[in-house]
Amino acid sequence: MNTLDDRSSLTKEEKLRYEQQMWVRGIGLSGQKQLKAATVAVIGMGGLGCPAASYLAAAGIGQLRIIDADTVELGNLHRQLLFTAKDIGKPKVEVAKERLQALNPQMKIISIQQQLTTDNAATLLENCEAVLDCTDNLPSRYLINAWAVRNKKLLVSAGVVRIQGILFVYCGDRQTGIMDIQANTSGVNASGANNNDSSNNESSNNSGSDDKSTSSDPCYACLFPYNDQQVSNQQVNNQNCQELGVIGPVAGLMGAYQALELIQFLTRKVKETSKLVFINAQETEFRRVNLDQVSAWCPLHS
Repeated sequence: MNTLDDRSSLTKEEKLRYEQQMWVRGIGLSGQKQLKAATVAVIGMGGLGCPAASYLAAAGIGQLRIIDADTVELGNLHRQLLFTAKDIGKPKVEVAKERLQALNPQMKIISIQQQLTTDNAATLLENCEAVLDCTDNLPSRYLINAWAVRNKKLLVSAGVVRIQGILFVYCGDRQTGIMDIQANTSGVNASGANNNDSSNNESSNNSGSDDKSTSSDPCYACLFPYNDQQVSNQQVNNQNCQELGVIGPVAGLMGAYQALELIQFLTRKVKETSKLVFINAQETEFRRVNLDQVSAWCPLHS
């Protein structure tokens, strides 16, 4: 994380803007300075990325990089609330930047209309303290995971399908957890889809890297072992929202949780643990699994 120098000092206006947030125990003035000093990337400006980026902008993240190659479509509008019908056809990141900058003119927002790849990931994510994976396809998920593992950075990944969500937090080199990673995944697979749908029962790729991690925290690939053939199957990768459906508020809920996890991670002074959280919005059920063992079959750790 950046040194808390003049870049993170708060102006009178900022102190007034974040006053209620700074009253929260564990944040305070020092925590708000940590947020202002942070550089965070949100990859994917869809149903997850829109609420996540909105809450991070409102919370006072110093620099926010929003990355997405897509343009706004009519079918996005029921869950991607940064966009309106007038934005159809426009680049998502440009529209989002304008709206987020209006929300918080004091922060720096960098919009990147590109697809994250193995060739550009190091450049686009350079100097980021943390990454929010708000994508909806497996190759991107495993690429982002590999970057986080290699660089020992916080990764908050989420997926949503129908009325269920999954949240995964990788804490990098910050800490170890407390429980075996091979816990039952309650019917939800790596992309957030239900494992009962056999065509969505996926694994992952190696994200184009043979680097091994010395981190003791299990990563996304530890939990969901990859299979090159399935990861490259575009029909499987595209099935979640297009064929299985998603309810807008569930995506909003998961995106908000991603932002919350990041804010807590950056402001807390306590040890953190990687975790996996399953949310069944229909039954209002939450189930958390803390994680402590890397996988022997994970290409990033083995």
